[in-house]
Amino acid sequence: MEEKDKEIELKLDQNGGSIKLKNQNNRVLATIGDIIIDKLSFYRWNNALKFLDKYQEKKVRRNIEGKETPISPKFIIEILENAFNEDNEKIQEEWNNLLLNWQDPDKNCDKKYMYIDLLKNLDVNEIKLLKIISKDRNFEMVLSNKNAYYDKNTIQQLLKLTNEEYEVVILNLFRLGICESLKSTGNVIAIGDLQVKADAGIDKIRITRLGYNLIKNCEE
Repeated sequence: MEEKDKEIELKLDQNGGSIKLKNQNNRVLATIGDIIIDKLSFYRWNNALKFLDKYQEKKVRRNIEGKETPISPKFIIEILENAFNEDNEKIQEEWNNLLLNWQDPDKNCDKKYMYIDLLKNLDVNEIKLLKIISKDRNFEMVLSNKNAYYDKNTIQQLLKLTNEEYEVVILNLFRLGICESLKSTGNVIAIGDLQVKADAGIDKIRITRLGYNLIKNCEE
């Protein structure tokens, strides 16, 4: 059931900056100071409540209340727009983590719009795969070892994906530059004087530096 006539204040930093959200006729009126942000007026109220409840819980758990690193309002607005319109809780959780990590003074996150753009182009299966990779004890090693990779069969079994589903997930991660194919240094093809590394296609994949940074931005 939707809560009526409720106002929520989302503090942005320790200097008193905040966004206020108020439910008016099942549409959310959002303001920064005295400025009304029309762009936020179509947010889904229930999603906003769920998101902000988790956000506050995590802030308390991390003990960063009142210590927030200031973030540009354009980043805040974009994160909230995507989070409030996301019905899948697993994906909404990633928006929550992104906002918290960017506000956490103990995190050294690379705050760029491209990470927001990457996250909003991911589906639940892609999120699951990146979470699995992030929990791999060899995660850091795989990034630095150019011959290390994640295997198609292993990924399919973990995520219970068909060949078609696996292909769509991996090709989207390739498209976004989050993952890439293994370029083997052991099997090279000579084209004249040019040495070309063998490409393993979608069967053996690696996380890119961009993908690594996205994972670090969204880690729990």
